[in-house]
Amino acid sequence: DVLYNDYQIYVLTIGPQYLEEAWWQVALFILAFFFFVQILHRAINRKLLGERSQFMNLMNHGGIENPEFQKRIDVAAGLVFSVWIGLMVIALINTNFDFTGLFAPYLSGKSNPWGRGRIGGALDAFISFFNYLHIMLAAAFGIIAAVSKNPRTRSLALVVCVLTLPWFLLDRTRNTMLAVVLPGLLAWVFVRLKGGIFVKVGILVAAFLVTEGWMKFVIDSRSGRGGDISRVVQQIGLGGVMETVEQSEAKHAGLNMLEELAWENNFIDTGA
Repeated sequence: DVLYNDYQIYVLTIGPQYLEEAWWQVALFILAFFFFVQILHRAINRKLLGERSQFMNLMNHGGIENPEFQKRIDVAAGLVFSVWIGLMVIALINTNFDFTGLFAPYLSGKSNPWGRGRIGGALDAFISFFNYLHIMLAAAFGIIAAVSKNPRTRSLALVVCVLTLPWFLLDRTRNTMLAVVLPGLLAWVFVRLKGGIFVKVGILVAAFLVTEGWMKFVIDSRSGRGGDISRVVQQIGLGGVMETVEQSEAKHAGLNMLEELAWENNFIDTGA
């Protein structure tokens, strides 16, 4: 954030004292993280410290071709699918059974089953939990689709991806797009794909360019076209999306988390 975005603007708009506090908070977090992770790891995993990773053992003995590995993927797929079905029932209830808004937002616009106020209360903690669970399950199905050799398991994962990913990709939140797409993409490139390093790098470069273009479109659409990405895509079509990307001079600001932390310090101090 500091290197990619204009730090001087932060100094002028937020205030240097709040940025200094943010630096100290980041430093203290890193120190506490390294210190307490070691203590908790040794306390929780005391009996396992001398053992090797079962996953690495499987990968070193046949990789994804290992029958035991594939068996575990099949079991995991069934468990993940069961949780996903339960979560989608809750999502449908929360959206008054808006099937197209949840599974095909490119047809009717995006529904929002996990919407809540900015300041939570009552059961809003569960809504936030369901939202993050939705992200995790979508990413998990991408990984399953990438590494499974069982046609039935892979087909199930691909169907769920087709139903789930548009809801995230037609959203305005860029970090969730990366969270649901990258795990499956990287698993496919580095674990499943047969090919040399140049092929893998070429695919990743192409994926980066597509991602960069899509994020520019999202920023341009959410700031200048009302913010509903799914409806913008409906209105202008794929050709309009390509034209917007070519003409856009938008720059996405990353996750700009240090800026957010500094603003929080400002708001807490001023009572805003």
